Amino acid sequence: MHNSSKNPLFRLGVVGAGKIARIILPMLPARGITVAALCDVNPEAARALASEITGAAAVDGPDALLADPAIDAIYLATPPATHSDLILKVAAAGKPLICEKPWVLKAADARDVFQALRKYPEVPVASCASRFRFTPAVAAAMPHLASGALGKIHQARINAVTPLPVPLSELPPWKRSADTAGGGLAADWCVYEIDWLAAVLGPAFDPIAVTATLDDWHREGTGLDSGYSIHIRCASGLDVRLNRRPEVAPKRHIVEIRGETGGLDLPFAPDTADRTARIHQLGADGKSIESADLAVVDDWGGILCGPIVNLAEVVRGTATIASDAASQILVHTLLDAIHLSGREARTVALAQP
Repeated sequence: MHNSSKNPLFRLGVVGAGKIARIILPMLPARGITVAALCDVNPEAARALASEITGAAAVDGPDALLADPAIDAIYLATPPATHSDLILKVAAAGKPLICEKPWVLKAADARDVFQALRKYPEVPVASCASRFRFTPAVAAAMPHLASGALGKIHQARINAVTPLPVPLSELPPWKRSADTAGGGLAADWCVYEIDWLAAVLGPAFDPIAVTATLDDWHREGTGLDSGYSIHIRCASGLDVRLNRRPEVAPKRHIVEIRGETGGLDLPFAPDTADRTARIHQLGADGKSIESADLAVVDDWGGILCGPIVNLAEVVRGTATIASDAASQILVHTLLDAIHLSGREARTVALAQP
């Protein structure tokens, strides 16, 4: 079991030394998290990454991490096809854990993992799908949403312009196949967007139907989408539109939330031309629009490290899990529906609880 209640340091064990780990791990010490040890199926990759992080050691495999009582939690930074087994292995060992997204490959896998985790109710288990909740824009917007300042929310839109896809040869092998990656751009980004919408919009985000168009530009014949346009209808009356496409244009990454008496424009991430969050409300005359700036999103480090910092706070007893195992059932149920709708060019109805 973890020992962070006795040790002010939070010592992390890491499984995986790929791209995302190479980006995130060097940023963690500045946020109060010590990378104690890491492993990878490629031992040379683990040793190379460990050599770049003060105090980190490369070990032979996950068992060595789980057997170390000085390690407070485990970060799984491996391909999604490995996640189900690793999540349950870590939970069975009693170690708090956080797993990269996509959580698993299919909604059925998410349900199976959730049911299996019921045997370990005392073990904190989190998903990195929560990453884009950790922005000043979200913190600034939540009080306005909670207070009902926008009135009934009737529309939410996320619009993103992304760079042209890189050649498949530049991707790691597991990301070149839908069978091991869980899909293309939708699997990469929709997990974030769905998690974000569920957190920010709360009960209003209760999907009942999905209509999706998936592009395969530069990915023809691979089953890996390179762009998407998605319409999600909710029982609450909320209408959600998600658009993310590669374009020859400046990056854009904006959320627009509209209610009966007000609206919010929120930068989803720092890589957008306008990084300022704004609220718009009807004036006293009921006609004019009054706008105010709320916050600026400019910290990639806080976003990328946010879920791991959140887990450290959970283990210390000062926070609740941002995205738990149960939340990923909705994420993958929608992702499955998006892929089905895109393949079959039809609207997919979602089973209601």
